[in-house]
Amino acid sequence: MPVKVLIPSGAGSPGFGGILECLKELDGIQVFAGDMNPNSYGKFLADGFFEVPPPEDPHYLESVIQNAVKFGCNVILPITTRELPILSAADKVLAEKGIAIVISPPGAMDKANNKGRMYCFLHQCRLPCVNFDIVNSKVAFFEAVKRLQKNGKKIVMKPAVGNGSRGFRIIVPEEEIRSIYFQNKAGAVETTMSALHAELPDQFPGEIVVSDYLPGIEYSVDLLADRGKVLVSTIRVREKTVSGISVKGTFVEDAEIEKQCRILTDNLDLHGPLGMQFKRDEDGVAKLLEINPRLQGAVSTCRFAGVNYPVLAVKLAIGDELNIPESRPRGAFHRYWKDIQA
Repeated sequence: MPVKVLIPSGAGSPGFGGILECLKELDGIQVFAGDMNPNSYGKFLADGFFEVPPPEDPHYLESVIQNAVKFGCNVILPITTRELPILSAADKVLAEKGIAIVISPPGAMDKANNKGRMYCFLHQCRLPCVNFDIVNSKVAFFEAVKRLQKNGKKIVMKPAVGNGSRGFRIIVPEEEIRSIYFQNKAGAVETTMSALHAELPDQFPGEIVVSDYLPGIEYSVDLLADRGKVLVSTIRVREKTVSGISVKGTFVEDAEIEKQCRILTDNLDLHGPLGMQFKRDEDGVAKLLEINPRLQGAVSTCRFAGVNYPVLAVKLAIGDELNIPESRPRGAFHRYWKDIQA
């Protein structure tokens, strides 16, 4: 049976092009994609395209299923965060339609997709964790910052449930902002307490996690899991990022990070392709920043380490033989823009 994959949304995301290139290494595959933007660049790369409503729309799942059936797709491969809970809960409905999906179960998704719950879970597992607080109002936010901020330390704020770098800020002292103001590019994440006093609403639209800023090396880990068991993993240092996506990095080995990944994957019963991000604190201890229970935006770079995660995810979904390669953590990578004609 020919493999036809539907990527239900994210055809305009930075990672789509690389993921598509990975999938095209599987002979005979066809890839269809959706996005809320009817002119997303992925429309001109995929074998078929459809405009999808936002995941919060009550007709989202209906649209995904209708288009999967229309294109004759037998696999759904999600690559964006907001759709994950809906698709995870619909795995049996999809199976009845003859459509496989490789995704973590709802219970695992509830924790992995929510940074606040995830940090609480780290304490339960006795794994390293940042100092943090969870708030939903301006008053509670500034109280949390006051508790956590010591000796002018930087503080991080980010939505408990978020997509990409939206809502992520690093709170720095006023004098530091003045010294870097003309060096920062548009969209810089550094801000100050006084700026937030002016910008933040009294009530937040969702929970915000306030935590320590970790000054050390940052890592992304790409993994493939089968019902809580890590089948293969690849660790890369995030040396440069654009809009939260790695554009320069180096593949490395790290036994302690691998151990944390195995413990979390097992205890959460994670399934399918996923990513975890870590950063080191002042003492060099690697602490989890977040879990992405889906393919990450820079997962295509892992081909340089010998692992094609999108293809492995599809094979896992359809029950095909995996032939798990050994990850070769050697070398570095760069990413760059490509041009297409619309």
